[in-house]
Amino acid sequence: MGGVLKDFEDYEEFPPLDPDNPMRENAYKIGKKLEEKAKGEVYLAPSFFGMMEPTWEAFGLENFARMLARPKHVQKVFDDRGKFAVEMVKRVIEWGEDGAILIYDDYGYKKGLFMSPRSYQKYVLPWLSRICKTAHNGGLKVILHSCGDDYQIFEDIIKVGVDAIHPIEPTTANPEYDIFKLKEKYGDKICFIGNVSPQDLSDKEPEYIREYTRRLLKNVAPGGGFILSSGHSINPAVKLENFLAMRDTYEKYGKYPINIG
Repeated sequence: MGGVLKDFEDYEEFPPLDPDNPMRENAYKIGKKLEEKAKGEVYLAPSFFGMMEPTWEAFGLENFARMLARPKHVQKVFDDRGKFAVEMVKRVIEWGEDGAILIYDDYGYKKGLFMSPRSYQKYVLPWLSRICKTAHNGGLKVILHSCGDDYQIFEDIIKVGVDAIHPIEPTTANPEYDIFKLKEKYGDKICFIGNVSPQDLSDKEPEYIREYTRRLLKNVAPGGGFILSSGHSINPAVKLENFLAMRDTYEKYGKYPINIG
């Protein structure tokens, strides 16, 4: 509920983020060494926050909501975050990354967006566009992890250049924010990553997981543009037998060309 920062004045006194902090490059290089050890079995994408999630978390939702009444202050905070994210894209390109970057930036919750679509279009999406352009100019793809119901700005996310989106949560309240419907409408414009619910992976029986995974592969994978994963992560509550049911179903049906009767 609360955050480290109470207001804009607190924010102004806080040390700015430094993209050239040596720990960042060190962490990147450690990741790439682990990737080399995996001999092609694992790819580790460099990742960092976007604009929205670290901003509201730093202030807490209540303080952040109050700040929205002071547009100049909010703009400054988002611009600082955006500039930092763009600089981080530049750094990973300089360090030799040639695959993708992962931006984690939750825009919504189960019932909608944290801010109005207009606020996202004003404060967040212009910077997401610059992140995508910088990455694409350096030969990188952009993956956006954004939990919650992003339906109202989904087309905006595509337009600014995001290449892939995770996870299209299957547990939101909006029936239109549905990976199967979105694939039909936007399947040639963006790659979908997801979306076997981690709640189901924790609570349901393996047969349910097998059937849902098979449905994803049958309806979302044909033609490309789909990466199977959980609807968030593999957390400690996930049952091993359910994870294996998802994995084994992928092994059985997930090789291209997809052809599931």
